[in-house]
Amino acid sequence: VVEYGPSRGLKQQIVGGRWKPLMYLLANLLFRDVIVACGKGGQCFARNDGFNSVSLDIVVEAWNLDMPRSLQNHSVSLPLEPGPAQLRRFEL
Repeated sequence: VVEYGPSRGLKQQIVGGRWKPLMYLLANLLFRDVIVACGKGGQCFARNDGFNSVSLDIVVEAWNLDMPRSLQNHSVSLPLEPGPAQLRRFEL
């Protein structure tokens, strides 16, 4: 792979024809068709980038790392339509 200038393309991802370990981690955790994430204040979203509709049953546990037990449990069920960037926002 020959690259000129400050761009960082495939050369950053591939070393000797193999993926770097970080790329395997990202492929297994982040690069998925369906992803659910929550932020501060219980603001969450579910996103479907796949070709099929999905029905999600989401269970979220809030933990205080100083205590060895769960503080709160939340359960949400929601459908997601197929297609790129189908996004549903929800609160806990």
